[in-house]
Amino acid sequence: MSTSRLCPSIMRLDKTTARNVRGEASAIIHAKFDTKVTSRDCLTVDLQPVAAGTEYIRVYFAGTISLKSISGASGTSISGQCSREIKHYWGHLPEVSEYCDLWDRWHENDHRLGTRNQYSALEGTEDLEFTDYEKWVKSYLSDVGLYSDHGHVWGSDILIELVPAQVLTHLFHLIERVQVYSPTSILRCSNG
Repeated sequence: MSTSRLCPSIMRLDKTTARNVRGEASAIIHAKFDTKVTSRDCLTVDLQPVAAGTEYIRVYFAGTISLKSISGASGTSISGQCSREIKHYWGHLPEVSEYCDLWDRWHENDHRLGTRNQYSALEGTEDLEFTDYEKWVKSYLSDVGLYSDHGHVWGSDILIELVPAQVLTHLFHLIERVQVYSPTSILRCSNG
């Protein structure tokens, strides 16, 4: 259940700030912060109990990138979880790079398949290619002794990672600072 929306934002990046582009490029990035309420008793990624009815902030990011060739012909469009691609074209801008890192770190913080220890064990494997990711994760975590971490088996239940207030504050400030990189950037922030 969502009780209110906090600071939905839209950030636009354009070709004047893009790198590695032959032609035109633009991106729109959406960030949404919702106050949610747990519908049942659950656990955090640190295996701490969270009682039913507890409020928490859910963070959601998405983006759309449009690329056109030099001739202006239709090009490629990428939508959804495209932080890696946004970093490819606009990652030389420090705030955009940091924003994408936070996107990768906190996106859908209330849908974690594993504990903090399990995710820590998987750090550095994000760029590997797999035909069956879940099978590989099970095998890898079993090999390092973390497939079951203090009773939580990877993927057996969805865990919540509570976002610290300082991370939310930092994200809001970062969103505001990114505007300086594009004359077409906009940020909308409202409660409701």
